[in-house]
Amino acid sequence: MKIAIIDSGIDSRIESNSIISKRNYTSETINDKLGHGTNMYRIISERCKSADYIICKVLNDIGTSTIDQCCHALSDLIDDDVDIVCMPVAIRNIVSYDKVKTIIKLCDKLVERGKVIICSYSNRDCESYPAKLDNVIGIFGGFFQTENEFWYYVEKKNIVVDFSPQCVRSIGGRREFFSGNSKACAVATAMLSNNVSDIKKIYEYLMYNAYKKEWNTEDINRNFNTILDGNYNTEIKIKINKAEFKTFCKNKLSKYIDDNFFENKIMVVPHYYDRIYHLEDILSLMENYYRISIHSDMVDAKDFINFEQLFIAINRWLND
Repeated sequence: MKIAIIDSGIDSRIESNSIISKRNYTSETINDKLGHGTNMYRIISERCKSADYIICKVLNDIGTSTIDQCCHALSDLIDDDVDIVCMPVAIRNIVSYDKVKTIIKLCDKLVERGKVIICSYSNRDCESYPAKLDNVIGIFGGFFQTENEFWYYVEKKNIVVDFSPQCVRSIGGRREFFSGNSKACAVATAMLSNNVSDIKKIYEYLMYNAYKKEWNTEDINRNFNTILDGNYNTEIKIKINKAEFKTFCKNKLSKYIDDNFFENKIMVVPHYYDRIYHLEDILSLMENYYRISIHSDMVDAKDFINFEQLFIAINRWLND
Protein backbone atom coordinates (compact mmCIF):
# COMPACT_ATOMS: atom_id res chain seq x y z
CA MET A 1 0.00 0.00 0.00
CA LYS A 2 1.27 3.47 -0.91
CA ILE A 3 -0.02 6.44 1.05
CA ALA A 4 0.48 10.12 0.23
CA ILE A 5 0.23 12.51 3.20
CA ILE A 6 -0.54 16.12 2.23
CA ASP A 7 0.33 18.20 5.29
CA SER A 8 3.20 20.22 6.81
CA GLY A 9 6.10 17.98 5.76
CA ILE A 10 8.04 15.82 8.18
CA ASP A 11 10.71 16.24 10.84
CA SER A 12 14.05 16.02 9.01
CA ARG A 13 15.42 13.87 11.85
CA ILE A 14 13.08 11.03 10.91
CA GLU A 15 14.82 8.58 8.61
CA SER A 16 12.85 5.66 7.21
CA ASN A 17 13.04 3.53 4.09
CA SER A 18 9.25 3.65 3.99
CA ILE A 19 9.39 7.32 2.93
CA ILE A 20 9.91 6.99 -0.81
CA SER A 21 9.38 10.63 -1.80
CA LYS A 22 9.34 14.09 -0.21
CA ARG A 23 7.75 17.01 -2.04
CA ASN A 24 7.65 20.63 -1.04
CA TYR A 25 5.04 23.09 -2.33
CA THR A 26 5.88 25.95 0.04
CA SER A 27 8.61 28.58 0.00
CA GLU A 28 10.23 26.89 3.02
CA THR A 29 12.16 23.64 3.41
CA ILE A 30 10.49 20.23 3.58
CA ASN A 31 11.43 20.11 7.29
CA ASP A 32 8.33 20.22 9.46
CA LYS A 33 8.45 22.98 12.06
CA LEU A 34 4.73 22.86 12.77
CA GLY A 35 4.58 19.21 13.88
CA HIS A 36 1.23 18.39 12.29
CA GLY A 37 2.60 16.39 9.35
CA THR A 38 5.10 14.60 11.58
CA ASN A 39 2.31 13.57 13.94
CA MET A 40 0.21 12.28 11.05
CA TYR A 41 3.11 10.19 9.76
CA ARG A 42 3.83 8.83 13.25
CA ILE A 43 0.24 7.70 13.83
CA ILE A 44 -0.26 6.13 10.40
CA SER A 45 3.16 4.48 10.07
CA GLU A 46 3.04 2.85 13.51
CA ARG A 47 -0.19 1.15 12.44
CA CYS A 48 0.80 0.49 8.80
CA LYS A 49 4.36 -0.76 9.04
CA SER A 50 4.48 -2.25 5.54
CA ALA A 51 3.19 0.82 3.68
CA ASP A 52 5.28 3.26 1.64
CA TYR A 53 4.80 7.00 2.04
CA ILE A 54 4.93 10.10 -0.12
CA ILE A 55 5.27 13.26 1.98
CA CYS A 56 3.78 16.41 0.44
CA LYS A 57 4.30 19.72 2.25
CA VAL A 58 1.61 22.35 1.61
CA LEU A 59 1.32 23.88 5.10
CA ASN A 60 4.03 26.37 6.03
CA ASP A 61 5.65 26.76 9.43
CA ILE A 62 2.67 28.67 10.87
CA GLY A 63 0.11 26.24 9.49
CA THR A 64 -1.23 28.15 6.50
CA SER A 65 -1.35 27.26 2.83
CA THR A 66 -2.90 28.38 -0.44
CA ILE A 67 -5.45 26.67 -2.65
CA ASP A 68 -2.89 26.65 -5.47
CA GLN A 69 -0.34 24.81 -3.33
CA CYS A 70 -2.92 22.17 -2.35
CA CYS A 71 -4.04 21.79 -5.95
CA HIS A 72 -0.43 21.44 -7.13
CA ALA A 73 0.14 18.60 -4.67
CA LEU A 74 -3.07 16.83 -5.73
CA SER A 75 -2.22 17.29 -9.42
CA ASP A 76 1.23 15.72 -9.03
CA LEU A 77 -0.33 12.61 -7.49
CA ILE A 78 -2.65 11.87 -10.41
CA ASP A 79 -0.10 9.88 -12.39
CA ASP A 80 1.67 8.44 -9.34
CA ASP A 81 1.44 4.85 -8.19
CA VAL A 82 -0.35 5.71 -4.95
CA ASP A 83 -3.37 4.03 -3.33
CA ILE A 84 -4.54 6.46 -0.65
CA VAL A 85 -4.29 10.25 -0.58
CA CYS A 86 -4.51 11.31 3.06
CA MET A 87 -5.22 15.03 3.35
CA PRO A 88 -5.78 16.36 6.89
CA VAL A 89 -6.01 19.86 5.41
CA ALA A 90 -9.35 21.70 5.23
CA ILE A 91 -9.80 24.39 2.60
CA ARG A 92 -12.40 26.92 3.73
CA ASN A 93 -13.79 30.31 2.75
CA ILE A 94 -13.17 29.88 -0.97
CA VAL A 95 -14.25 33.11 -2.67
CA SER A 96 -13.72 31.96 -6.25
CA TYR A 97 -15.90 29.22 -7.69
CA ASP A 98 -13.20 28.62 -10.30
CA LYS A 99 -11.00 27.39 -7.46
CA VAL A 100 -13.75 25.02 -6.34
CA LYS A 101 -14.08 23.68 -9.88
CA THR A 102 -10.32 23.08 -9.98
CA ILE A 103 -10.46 21.06 -6.74
CA ILE A 104 -13.42 19.06 -8.04
CA LYS A 105 -11.67 18.33 -11.32
CA LEU A 106 -8.48 17.18 -9.60
CA CYS A 107 -10.34 14.90 -7.19
CA ASP A 108 -12.33 13.45 -10.10
CA LYS A 109 -9.10 12.62 -11.93
CA LEU A 110 -7.52 11.06 -8.86
CA VAL A 111 -10.55 8.83 -8.26
CA GLU A 112 -10.70 7.91 -11.96
CA ARG A 113 -7.10 6.70 -11.65
CA GLY A 114 -8.10 4.38 -8.82
CA LYS A 115 -6.96 6.44 -5.83
CA VAL A 116 -8.97 6.89 -2.63
CA ILE A 117 -8.98 10.38 -1.10
CA ILE A 118 -9.39 10.62 2.68
CA CYS A 119 -9.74 14.19 3.91
CA SER A 120 -10.63 15.65 7.30
CA TYR A 121 -13.21 18.35 7.72
CA SER A 122 -12.22 21.51 9.51
CA ASN A 123 -12.74 20.76 13.21
CA ARG A 124 -16.50 20.88 13.86
CA ASP A 125 -17.14 22.52 10.48
CA CYS A 126 -19.06 20.82 7.66
CA GLU A 127 -18.19 23.32 4.93
CA SER A 128 -14.64 22.56 3.88
CA TYR A 129 -13.03 21.13 0.77
CA PRO A 130 -12.21 18.61 -0.49
CA ALA A 131 -13.87 16.67 2.37
CA LYS A 132 -17.41 17.68 1.36
CA LEU A 133 -17.07 16.32 -2.19
CA ASP A 134 -19.09 13.19 -2.94
CA ASN A 135 -16.09 11.20 -4.19
CA VAL A 136 -13.94 12.02 -1.16
CA ILE A 137 -14.15 10.21 2.19
CA GLY A 138 -14.78 13.11 4.56
CA ILE A 139 -13.61 12.58 8.13
CA PHE A 140 -15.11 13.73 11.43
CA GLY A 141 -13.77 12.74 14.83
CA GLY A 142 -15.56 11.29 17.83
CA PHE A 143 -14.90 9.16 20.90
CA PHE A 144 -15.08 5.38 20.46
CA GLN A 145 -14.03 2.38 22.52
CA THR A 146 -11.76 1.07 19.74
CA GLU A 147 -10.28 2.44 16.54
CA ASN A 148 -12.18 -0.12 14.46
CA GLU A 149 -15.51 1.42 15.45
CA PHE A 150 -16.86 4.05 13.07
CA TRP A 151 -20.01 5.62 11.64
CA TYR A 152 -20.55 5.80 7.89
CA TYR A 153 -22.89 8.16 6.04
CA VAL A 154 -23.43 6.32 2.76
CA GLU A 155 -24.77 9.13 0.57
CA LYS A 156 -22.07 11.65 1.43
CA LYS A 157 -19.28 9.11 1.99
CA ASN A 158 -18.50 10.69 5.37
CA ILE A 159 -17.25 8.69 8.32
CA VAL A 160 -16.75 9.41 12.01
CA VAL A 161 -13.79 7.64 13.63
CA ASP A 162 -11.93 7.85 16.90
CA PHE A 163 -10.01 11.03 17.62
CA SER A 164 -9.09 10.35 21.24
CA PRO A 165 -5.83 12.14 22.08
CA GLN A 166 -2.74 10.03 21.43
CA CYS A 167 0.73 10.75 22.78
CA VAL A 168 3.20 10.97 19.89
CA ARG A 169 6.84 11.90 19.43
CA SER A 170 6.53 15.10 17.48
CA ILE A 171 9.27 17.33 16.05
CA GLY A 172 12.54 17.01 17.92
CA GLY A 173 11.16 14.04 19.86
CA ARG A 174 8.88 16.27 21.91
CA ARG A 175 5.96 14.33 23.39
CA GLU A 176 2.55 15.79 22.77
CA PHE A 177 -1.05 14.72 22.44
CA PHE A 178 -2.52 14.77 18.95
CA SER A 179 -6.27 14.79 18.42
CA GLY A 180 -9.05 16.42 16.42
CA ASN A 181 -10.34 15.55 12.96
CA SER A 182 -6.75 15.30 11.71
CA LYS A 183 -5.99 12.47 14.13
CA ALA A 184 -9.24 10.84 13.03
CA CYS A 185 -8.04 11.19 9.43
CA ALA A 186 -4.85 9.32 10.33
CA VAL A 187 -6.79 6.58 12.12
CA ALA A 188 -9.19 6.20 9.17
CA THR A 189 -6.28 5.99 6.72
CA ALA A 190 -4.59 3.27 8.78
CA MET A 191 -7.83 1.37 9.38
CA LEU A 192 -8.70 1.21 5.69
CA SER A 193 -5.13 0.46 4.64
CA ASN A 194 -4.92 -2.48 7.04
CA ASN A 195 -8.37 -3.96 6.46
CA VAL A 196 -8.89 -3.55 2.72
CA SER A 197 -6.37 -5.25 0.43
CA ASP A 198 -8.24 -4.23 -2.72
CA ILE A 199 -8.55 -0.45 -2.75
CA LYS A 200 -11.68 -0.74 -4.93
CA LYS A 201 -13.52 -2.44 -2.08
CA ILE A 202 -13.09 0.31 0.50
CA TYR A 203 -16.68 1.53 0.23
CA GLU A 204 -17.93 -2.02 0.53
CA TYR A 205 -15.90 -2.39 3.73
CA LEU A 206 -17.33 0.85 5.12
CA MET A 207 -20.88 -0.21 4.31
CA TYR A 208 -20.70 -3.60 6.01
CA ASN A 209 -18.61 -2.66 9.05
CA ALA A 210 -20.07 0.67 10.15
CA TYR A 211 -21.53 0.72 13.67
CA LYS A 212 -23.96 3.46 12.66
CA LYS A 213 -25.23 4.39 9.21
CA GLU A 214 -27.66 7.21 9.99
CA TRP A 215 -26.37 10.25 11.87
CA ASN A 216 -26.12 14.04 11.67
CA THR A 217 -23.96 16.83 13.04
CA GLU A 218 -25.98 16.90 16.28
CA ASP A 219 -25.00 13.28 16.90
CA ILE A 220 -21.35 14.24 16.35
CA ASN A 221 -21.63 17.14 18.77
CA ARG A 222 -23.19 14.91 21.43
CA ASN A 223 -20.39 12.41 20.91
CA PHE A 224 -17.77 15.16 21.09
CA ASN A 225 -19.00 16.34 24.48
CA THR A 226 -18.49 12.91 26.00
CA ILE A 227 -17.12 12.95 29.52
CA LEU A 228 -13.76 11.22 29.72
CA ASP A 229 -13.95 8.57 32.39
CA GLY A 230 -10.97 7.30 34.29
CA ASN A 231 -9.74 3.72 34.39
CA TYR A 232 -8.78 3.14 37.98
CA ASN A 233 -6.66 0.02 37.86
CA THR A 234 -6.48 -1.28 41.42
CA GLU A 235 -4.07 -4.05 40.39
CA ILE A 236 -1.16 -1.64 39.91
CA LYS A 237 1.56 -2.16 42.50
CA ILE A 238 1.81 1.08 44.48
CA LYS A 239 5.44 2.21 44.76
CA ILE A 240 5.14 5.75 46.15
CA ASN A 241 3.17 7.33 48.95
CA LYS A 242 0.05 9.14 47.74
CA ALA A 243 0.50 12.08 50.11
CA GLU A 244 4.10 12.48 48.91
CA PHE A 245 2.97 12.48 45.28
CA LYS A 246 0.29 15.05 46.04
CA THR A 247 2.97 17.31 47.52
CA PHE A 248 5.07 16.81 44.39
CA CYS A 249 2.14 17.81 42.17
CA LYS A 250 1.37 20.92 44.21
CA ASN A 251 5.00 22.02 44.31
CA LYS A 252 6.24 21.01 40.87
CA LEU A 253 3.14 20.93 38.67
CA SER A 254 1.19 23.88 40.10
CA LYS A 255 1.86 25.84 36.89
CA TYR A 256 -0.01 23.28 34.83
CA ILE A 257 -2.92 22.13 37.02
CA ASP A 258 -5.78 23.69 38.97
CA ASP A 259 -7.73 22.95 42.15
CA ASN A 260 -10.24 20.79 40.31
CA PHE A 261 -7.42 18.40 39.53
CA PHE A 262 -7.12 17.41 43.22
CA GLU A 263 -10.87 17.09 43.68
CA ASN A 264 -10.74 14.15 41.26
CA LYS A 265 -13.53 15.55 39.14
CA ILE A 266 -14.12 14.10 35.71
CA MET A 267 -13.53 17.00 33.35
CA VAL A 268 -15.58 17.86 30.30
CA VAL A 269 -13.38 17.37 27.25
CA PRO A 270 -12.82 21.02 26.17
CA HIS A 271 -11.56 21.93 29.67
CA TYR A 272 -9.49 18.78 29.87
CA TYR A 273 -7.42 19.76 26.82
CA ASP A 274 -6.10 22.82 28.65
CA ARG A 275 -4.56 20.49 31.22
CA ILE A 276 -2.60 18.32 28.81
CA TYR A 277 -1.26 21.14 26.64
CA HIS A 278 2.08 21.15 28.52
CA LEU A 279 2.59 17.39 28.37
CA GLU A 280 6.34 17.43 27.65
CA ASP A 281 7.03 19.79 30.56
CA ILE A 282 4.97 17.70 32.99
CA LEU A 283 6.53 14.41 31.91
CA SER A 284 10.06 15.85 32.09
CA LEU A 285 9.50 17.07 35.64
CA MET A 286 8.23 13.64 36.68
CA GLU A 287 11.11 11.85 34.94
CA ASN A 288 13.74 14.02 36.62
CA TYR A 289 12.19 13.76 40.07
CA TYR A 290 11.51 10.02 40.03
CA ARG A 291 14.47 9.06 37.78
CA ILE A 292 12.40 7.19 35.21
CA SER A 293 11.88 7.26 31.44
CA ILE A 294 8.34 7.70 30.17
CA HIS A 295 7.99 6.68 26.53
CA SER A 296 5.17 8.08 24.43
CA ASP A 297 3.52 4.67 24.05
CA MET A 298 3.27 4.42 27.85
CA VAL A 299 1.14 7.57 28.11
CA ASP A 300 -2.64 7.66 27.82
CA ALA A 301 -4.72 10.83 27.68
CA LYS A 302 -6.82 9.52 30.58
CA ASP A 303 -3.72 9.61 32.78
CA PHE A 304 -4.22 13.36 33.16
CA ILE A 305 -7.92 13.53 33.96
CA ASN A 306 -7.34 14.11 37.66
CA PHE A 307 -4.97 13.44 40.55
CA GLU A 308 -6.20 9.91 41.26
CA GLN A 309 -5.64 8.87 37.67
CA LEU A 310 -2.17 10.45 37.50
CA PHE A 311 -1.22 8.71 40.75
CA ILE A 312 -2.07 5.37 39.16
CA ALA A 313 -0.13 6.38 36.03
CA ILE A 314 3.07 7.29 37.89
CA ASN A 315 2.98 3.95 39.70
CA ARG A 316 2.41 2.19 36.39
CA TRP A 317 5.43 3.98 34.90
CA LEU A 318 7.55 3.15 37.97
CA ASN A 319 6.60 -0.53 37.58
CA ASP A 320 7.55 -0.48 33.90
